[in-house]
Amino acid sequence: MPQINKQEFISGVVNLTPDSFSDGGKLISAEQVLAHLKWLLLRGATAFDIGAQSTAPGRAQVGAHEEMRRLQVLLDGEINEWLHACALPISIDTYHPPVISHFCKHYFVRSQKQKIIWNDVSGVVDDDVLSFLQEMPQAGYVLCFNPVSNRLKVHSHTGLEMNFNPANIKSMAVEFFVQQLKKIPSEFYSRLILDGAYGFGKDAATNWSLLAQWSEVLALVKKQTSFNGGQMIGISKKRFLRQAVDNIIAGNQEQIYADSEIVHALILNELRGRLVDQTPMWWRVHDPLVLKAKELFNLH
Repeated sequence: MPQINKQEFISGVVNLTPDSFSDGGKLISAEQVLAHLKWLLLRGATAFDIGAQSTAPGRAQVGAHEEMRRLQVLLDGEINEWLHACALPISIDTYHPPVISHFCKHYFVRSQKQKIIWNDVSGVVDDDVLSFLQEMPQAGYVLCFNPVSNRLKVHSHTGLEMNFNPANIKSMAVEFFVQQLKKIPSEFYSRLILDGAYGFGKDAATNWSLLAQWSEVLALVKKQTSFNGGQMIGISKKRFLRQAVDNIIAGNQEQIYADSEIVHALILNELRGRLVDQTPMWWRVHDPLVLKAKELFNLH
């Protein structure tokens, strides 16, 4: 059974949405989407994370059919050919099973190098997840730390059924992942990617605590299971980073977003030294350049 290679993947974010929190409405036409994909590649992306619904707080929920309509731009014409030529991994960010099924059915992977990944922010392991893993032997699956019993609850950020707090977030995360992994046959573990789902129902203090203890969470999960898959860190432009910047230097929203990327770069390059040897590493970023500090400045 194929495994995710033990290496880093820098997954550039592509939001095909009118209302994403930092870049909604910027990628409407096929020309804009293709230009952004090429920009991400130029900046160092080695994978693409593509979403067609914003899950930011307060955003309207859209159905699977609307997500599929927005994703159609990837399945037609020049963008489709360009993605196949790149042969980079593509993760589809959705909690609607019909959306990932539709994409996999119509994209037609042509290269063994190219992987399709279901980035499922719901954290719900159900029959749809097991069927996906069974029917798509080349595909990966992102298991997010979102303890909800119903997929649709994750969108509100307020329907989470555990009271997160910084004091016990590590034990809560470990218990969640161990329990969810028990629902999945171990033969699929090498194709899984664990994600702390920063921001979903977690306040700033809890996010910082989880991030600081993430390597310990992974170690304990691996100790209690036979997990041998990957991990994802996706904190780019998250509210708790913006709050940290805003607490120091008040500014307009556009400037806060920009300044938060400085904090983001510092955090990711520090984490890079501690996490990449543990499991295959996926960095979900809006600008891949944040992970290039050492190369840019020849830092050792």
